[in-house]
Amino acid sequence: MPGPVTASSALSLLGATAVGGSLVACSAEEPEIDTVDPNDLDPEILEPEEARGGDPQRQGRGVCDLLSGDEIESVLTDPVAEGQAIGELGEVEACQWPHRQHDKSQDVQVLRIRDGEIPGEELFASIAHGEATQVPGGEEAAFNENTQSLWVRSQETVLQLQLSGFDAEEEAFVELAEVMVENH
Repeated sequence: MPGPVTASSALSLLGATAVGGSLVACSAEEPEIDTVDPNDLDPEILEPEEARGGDPQRQGRGVCDLLSGDEIESVLTDPVAEGQAIGELGEVEACQWPHRQHDKSQDVQVLRIRDGEIPGEELFASIAHGEATQVPGGEEAAFNENTQSLWVRSQETVLQLQLSGFDAEEEAFVELAEVMVENH
């Protein structure tokens, strides 16, 4: 299992989200959004039960439950390990599915971001980057080809799917995001 390399990958993703959130938070027109400092996350892999915490609404619906390794493999046709919760800080949860043979260069990462004080529509508008696209079941979505990520709003929750090192087209992102929304 990759350990620190896995955690540092997720922390980089969370750091990018934090930077984006802090830049938007400076705008007078946007609501102030608490940012995530990746240095505040524990870099150890969390057990699935630990990642879910004690919130009864989240029991059995942790961020790693949004996709299964089999669902990812059926879309990407590459073998991935089961999802590993790699951190939770406030309103942000992260999970990673490393490639079975290339775990340092290829992985699937999902962030789930919720903020009880900011409506999902405003949260999505403040952090999602890319071209508008459609994800069945999602209220709105944006695909960013440069960062190989897809942002999706499902009710009051914003999800980010990132495929690192995979040669995937937008359709693969949409197919996986549809599964994530169904499992949300």
